[in-house]
Amino acid sequence: MPAMLGSPLPRWYRKWSSMLQRCYNPRHPAYKYYGGRGITVCDSWRNNPQAFLSDMGEPPEGLTLGRIDSSKGYEPSNCRWETWKEQCQNRRKVGPKPNPNSIRQKAIKAGLPYYVVYQRIKIHMWPSELALTTPVLPRGRIRSENRDLIQQLHLERSHQA
Repeated sequence: MPAMLGSPLPRWYRKWSSMLQRCYNPRHPAYKYYGGRGITVCDSWRNNPQAFLSDMGEPPEGLTLGRIDSSKGYEPSNCRWETWKEQCQNRRKVGPKPNPNSIRQKAIKAGLPYYVVYQRIKIHMWPSELALTTPVLPRGRIRSENRDLIQQLHLERSHQA
């Protein structure tokens, strides 16, 4: 689908073309992560951009083409439009698996910033359960139901010193 002189290519077509380049052009910077690893494009999409458009539809604004299983190729049952955050979570896992008992993993599961949970536990000596269940409020603000418990923790800490 060549562009008319002066008109840009549609987003879906650029996504389709980039997918092919990653998988089949050894000079593409990302080829080693796609075609170089054996990632391919199904025949119907590779040979017919309209089939790609028919299966995937127009890409929603801000989303990018992602594979559900990063070890498999591009085909209708393995592709979806994803946010960059989803794409990052779908990368091949290299190295050791994260420890589910680490502060970082517990913070992610609780939906809290890691640095907040870390400071609460390691610096302010909060019990883990309280650190993971107390929502983040504007700086210096503590919910009234937690204020008494936190004051009690500070008193216990000062008596230990």
